[in-house]
Amino acid sequence: MQKQKQNKKSSIKLLNLLLVLLLSFTAVMPQNLAAETTENKETIQAELNIDLRDILRNKDSISEDVVKKVPESGYLTKSKKISVEKGSSAWDVVKNYLDENNIPYDAQESQFGVYIKGVNNIHEFDAGKNSGWMYNVNGKTPNVGVSGYTLTDGDKVKLFYVVDYMNMPSLEDEEDAAELTVEIRNDAVSKEQGAAWEGAYLAEDNKSVIEYNEGDTIFSALITYAIKNDKQSGIAINGVHNLETAFITAISGVSKDTSVEGKKTIGWVITLNGEKPEKGLGTEVKAGDEISINFVVEDLSTQPSTPVEDVDYDKLPSSWPSFRGNSDNNAVRNSAANSPLLADSVEQVFAQKFADAGARFPKAPGQGIFVNNEYVFVTDKGDAGQLLAVDPHSGAILRSLELPNGMGYATTTPLYAEGRIFLPLDSGKVVSFPYSLWKDQKSFDEVPGSWLYDAGNSNLQSQTPLTYVDGKLIYAGLHFNRDRSNPAPLVALNANTGEIIWRKDYVGGFYFSGGIVSGNYLITGSDAQGILVIDVNTGELVDQHKSEVEIRSTVVRYNDEYYVVNGSGDLIKFTVSSEGKISINYTKNIGVRSVTTPVIDNDRLYLGTDNGKLMVLCTKDGSLIREVDVNKKYTQIAGSPLLVKHGEDAYIFFTANNNDGILYGFVDNAEKTENEDPTVVYQPEESVRQYTRNSVFMGEDGVVYFSLDSGYLIAIKGKQPVAEEPTPEPQPEPTPEPDQGSDNGGDVEEHTLKAETKENGLDLQATLKAKPAEDLILTVERKDAKALASDQYSFTEVFDINLITTEGKKVQPGSTLTISLRPSTDIEENTVLIHEIIENGERRLERLNYTVTEDEKGKLITFEVNHLSLFGLGKVVDKSSDGNVTPETSKPAETSKPEGTNKPDSNANVGKTGAQSSVITATALIALAIAIYKLRNKDEEQDLI
Repeated sequence: MQKQKQNKKSSIKLLNLLLVLLLSFTAVMPQNLAAETTENKETIQAELNIDLRDILRNKDSISEDVVKKVPESGYLTKSKKISVEKGSSAWDVVKNYLDENNIPYDAQESQFGVYIKGVNNIHEFDAGKNSGWMYNVNGKTPNVGVSGYTLTDGDKVKLFYVVDYMNMPSLEDEEDAAELTVEIRNDAVSKEQGAAWEGAYLAEDNKSVIEYNEGDTIFSALITYAIKNDKQSGIAINGVHNLETAFITAISGVSKDTSVEGKKTIGWVITLNGEKPEKGLGTEVKAGDEISINFVVEDLSTQPSTPVEDVDYDKLPSSWPSFRGNSDNNAVRNSAANSPLLADSVEQVFAQKFADAGARFPKAPGQGIFVNNEYVFVTDKGDAGQLLAVDPHSGAILRSLELPNGMGYATTTPLYAEGRIFLPLDSGKVVSFPYSLWKDQKSFDEVPGSWLYDAGNSNLQSQTPLTYVDGKLIYAGLHFNRDRSNPAPLVALNANTGEIIWRKDYVGGFYFSGGIVSGNYLITGSDAQGILVIDVNTGELVDQHKSEVEIRSTVVRYNDEYYVVNGSGDLIKFTVSSEGKISINYTKNIGVRSVTTPVIDNDRLYLGTDNGKLMVLCTKDGSLIREVDVNKKYTQIAGSPLLVKHGEDAYIFFTANNNDGILYGFVDNAEKTENEDPTVVYQPEESVRQYTRNSVFMGEDGVVYFSLDSGYLIAIKGKQPVAEEPTPEPQPEPTPEPDQGSDNGGDVEEHTLKAETKENGLDLQATLKAKPAEDLILTVERKDAKALASDQYSFTEVFDINLITTEGKKVQPGSTLTISLRPSTDIEENTVLIHEIIENGERRLERLNYTVTEDEKGKLITFEVNHLSLFGLGKVVDKSSDGNVTPETSKPAETSKPEGTNKPDSNANVGKTGAQSSVITATALIALAIAIYKLRNKDEEQDLI
């Protein structure tokens, strides 16, 4: 009887330990298996034990071939002192000993760290289906893998083999256990109101006394509670990759979906000794503590949407207003002055950090848009969020605005339409306000014309781009669970007031599946319903291409045909009739999963995959033309590529979801059919590098932007050649006039470009790249500084520059025009040269590069243009509340090396080095752990215990 009690206690301890390992998704950077020298470097000493005693204890049920590999003592080594370089991991100590003693081992690198499968030819599963290698440090099981645990001097590392981790004996002498209590209640919603249960969770004695172990957290105590009371499959927890922010979503059917009319569901609220725990489920507990978990609802005091009256505001220009920059969701741009077309001609514009380096992935900067030549994006700020507008050429913060929530996982963008900005936020919220009325307010609700929509379910995630059509904003939510069975709303809101026009719920919801509008129809993918065509005026489903396979990419339109990819790797091309009916052109399986929104041009479709490849596919039949491979294991290309057209070539830029932080690129055209490796267009310094699922963006001047999970927003551009001071063309020698009646032989007359100005001291000079087709005069006239009005720049000098024909007609240069002039403005380091461009009736301002030369008269500026109008010299206006923040642009601030990325579907094999979770079958609790281990893709979050 005592032995059975002891075995049960050991089993509970081990299961507690195992689940912490399986469910703590702290990503671990892979360590180089090659040993490094410790000469001339600071070292520490650690103690190593390699324990095989459990095999000897169970030798009667284990193959003799395995048992004979175990020393009589049961240890390969015991209390072995090993010196390693400071900063080494637990794996470094183990590997050091094994290498020095020629002991064979099988250890594999993965995206999540080193995984030990065998030591001394004893492998996982050799002693049974639940057998394998585990490790601890100082008697405690870390929540990271063996290569992710950084040692300190004197640490004790134990690598040990377990025969059956469902009944693992204690590794040390056990002392009498201390105790703590856990209480779970639902007194908020009755069974009559639809709750699965009410009152005390445990009918007989709600307060369950459980054993306390040193280092226990609320999370580990909850696991022990569930095991003791046979509630293993009853408790669901969201976001356990970061216990500080993780939360309970359901307990045996009582969840945020348990709603009561007139009430707002808050969900499960945890207290520790009557107080809110400081670090959530990750808060450490001590013997005697009381953990209370209660289901809570509140009175619904406001409507889900708070309407506002219309206000007057300006409709400012936007060069990239949405997720992929246009209504086709197709990120194709023509090259511009600063486009980084070649890897050896790229320079960093800035690398600015907008989140803590150690923050979890959801706190990384969101993807941005451009409004009025400002780069705008959402990032977390404490428990809420903030909207930032930054200078696209320096990264300086121009304005910030407090928001009720962050964006959550930073995977989608704001939307700008008809003068308003729309922000999809976490917990089912959407915020909007007129962008031109955002001045120096501190909070979004202080901006005139602002509104907030709340879908009333804090479990909702906003992972899908918003859609705008005819005064309506369409929001698509996600209430994630692994079987994609939770409903989530698709909502149309009045874009000016936030009032609900219609709302429909769809099982599975919408995950990265942005829509597109054609006529009166919204065309979108979904997570469990296939392709949907929805009437934007009523919300009614018009047609559906049913599929149980998730679609996690945005629909792209090209030549009035639509393209989307699903989770099985099916590229689907289809059309939608004027009646809203779907016709499938083809479904082409590419052989690998993809969650990438493609980019399409010249009948070529560019699509990232979950195996680190960028495929080039023919739009006509979906066939593979060629592919580009980043050649790194466990790499996913999730972000949508950017295509920059330059002549006959397409320059493709993309990021990869690994810890290299690289912006890749390659050149493609109609002649290319061979596979190739991509060019490393840009890689930041090591402290900045991190994973990213985010897409690549481009400003109207060609600067390219991307963000990393390390919290950095990075801007790069092509290096501009240093322009030399133009040398005036020599005057031709006079040519004698031919005699009367002589034949010139058909000589072609050469036309000239002259520079003239009535302004004193300008010293105007100009050259055209190509010979002019007629005689031209370049004229410059100073204008009042107000002639180039802008809220963003303060001008000290404005020039009106024109090309004039001999007939007095203004023309644009037919090729690149190089201009040199001597301004009266003092040229300083922060002086900017701004160019006004008017195209199709729309005005925009473009920042130009220029060079400065100096002679005895002073400074000359030289610049190149292809379009003439107004040019201004001045400075960027300081629009921040604390002054103009100017970060370092040559070198980012030093940060600690990132510990990895935490995001949906990051599944590190942590705390254990063997006995993979795929063999866990004993309880429903362990079966759920299997699902967690198997899900390798980074686009999911829900985890269960």
